[in-house]
Amino acid sequence: MFELLKRMWHDQKGNHFLEVALYIILFTLAVAPFVSGLAGEIGVKMQEMRNKIGQVGGP
Repeated sequence: MFELLKRMWHDQKGNHFLEVALYIILFTLAVAPFVSGLAGEIGVKMQEMRNKIGQVGGP
């Protein structure tokens, strides 16, 4: 396994693959907390909207 990574590191295509993979991993780790927080806030707002709509009386 280590030899495979070593060959990929020294190969141009393998080096590019590892670079892109690291960028994707870093981007995901950087964005995930913000998306998680945003999803929580949206859930709270949606529940508030459901409650307000439920309070409106029908004919």
